[in-house]
Amino acid sequence: MFYAIYFYMANGYFFDNLKRFFALNKGLLLTILVIFLIGFITGIFCTIKSNVEINLTYLQNIPLKLLLTKKMSTFGFIFCEVGICFVLLFSAFLLSFTKLSKVIFVLIFIFLSYILGIDLSVIVTSWGVVRGIVYAIVCFIFGALNIFLLMIFSFKMSIFNRERCLYGTSVLKGGEGQMMLSFFVFIVGSIIFQGVALFILSKIFVF
Repeated sequence: MFYAIYFYMANGYFFDNLKRFFALNKGLLLTILVIFLIGFITGIFCTIKSNVEINLTYLQNIPLKLLLTKKMSTFGFIFCEVGICFVLLFSAFLLSFTKLSKVIFVLIFIFLSYILGIDLSVIVTSWGVVRGIVYAIVCFIFGALNIFLLMIFSFKMSIFNRERCLYGTSVLKGGEGQMMLSFFVFIVGSIIFQGVALFILSKIFVF
């Protein structure tokens, strides 16, 4: 299996498909980027303008807050994050059949980006320049990646399922399940890497 993955990437198939995806979905990716930036920048701005004393208790991501305050293990963090992402993916699949699915997705992902912006601001404010920024960079990389993957899946599913509903063929035929599984695997991998990275940082920054 690992040899097949290595062969696939070494021969350029992975990067060719990635380039093709970006080339064919420029409009979608630009829309997703705008949605993300609106929520993310708003979250940072609201935290900066807050008049309260910021500490880790103001983190909006509950599993992350429990992990950073040492009330949850790394395994517990990964398990909770995977569970939340599964619920979001499955909910996105169900919502993709509705007429207002895209509007709902925009609101949901602005909110998720807003939460990420708040959390990064809280981490930097609470832990200072060095430790705070290092943790914030790790959380931003994986947090933003997961939000982008969820947004891509949601909007793709909305397009596919709305077209099927218009033609009266809104029956699950396997393609949606395979797509959901693929995105879920990527997100789980991202969460595991984030958990490992945060665990390593907790051993480096022991003060």
